[in-house]
Amino acid sequence: VHHATAVTPLSWRLNSQAHATDAATSDPMASAVGRKHAAKTTGSKNSRTSPVVRVWLTAAVSVTRTVTVTTIPASVSSANCSPQRQVMRAPASATATVAVLRRELSTTMLELAGLARCDPLTGLLNRRSFDQALASELERCVRSGGTCSLLMCDLDHFKAINDLHGHASGDAVLERVAGDLLAGVRAIDTVARVGGEELALLLIDCPKTTAKRVAERLRRQVARDPGDLPAVTISIGIADSSLAGDAEELLAYADRALYAAKRAGRNRVRCATAPPDRPLELAA
Repeated sequence: VHHATAVTPLSWRLNSQAHATDAATSDPMASAVGRKHAAKTTGSKNSRTSPVVRVWLTAAVSVTRTVTVTTIPASVSSANCSPQRQVMRAPASATATVAVLRRELSTTMLELAGLARCDPLTGLLNRRSFDQALASELERCVRSGGTCSLLMCDLDHFKAINDLHGHASGDAVLERVAGDLLAGVRAIDTVARVGGEELALLLIDCPKTTAKRVAERLRRQVARDPGDLPAVTISIGIADSSLAGDAEELLAYADRALYAAKRAGRNRVRCATAPPDRPLELAA
């Protein structure tokens, strides 16, 4: 241990008492020896030390203790200085802990944000997220002059599937149809569950004629042999962005086209048309 305290020749008793005090503090077994040594060097009770010198002596011993603690070399074993090293590591450890907690919080917030946007059964976007995507895409179409198409899909006789096979089978059918629709469109397109058995697709940069071909392909894919699951078909109504000025109006056109497909016998695709000079028409 290196002591950095400067002591004058006249205060030799101070250095001896400081060493005895440090020894008693660091090694309980040496406390008796330290007290005996201090008593010999400082003399009996008050025989040789004036009050002023005793005060100065006490202050100097405190300084010596402080310097001794702060000048422990790194080569000293950790068993002798572990408390000091733990104190020195505390700020770094606290900073690392805060960094880990912040990363975990960010991850959790992202997961919660994803859960808030998605339907828990199918994994598709929910109605709120789809409405936001539709509004954003229509704004983009207005700026760029592009066209997008909205497909409203409804599973035919889905209530009968639940009644005959149970809700677990109905959920499995919904998951299967959601997977078919998601696999049948591009990554830039949007697929969402907007109601109980109602699904919606937003096809980017896709005019009505192309959207109809996509819808027919999806309809056939859903109607294929489902294996162990109950068979199901879908009806689809199509409306493109040229028909409406906002999302609400476009949804109304697509809904009317979907109802027309239902009335035509289900498992059909219908497109909405609305020339400026006459009311809304529904085309096969």
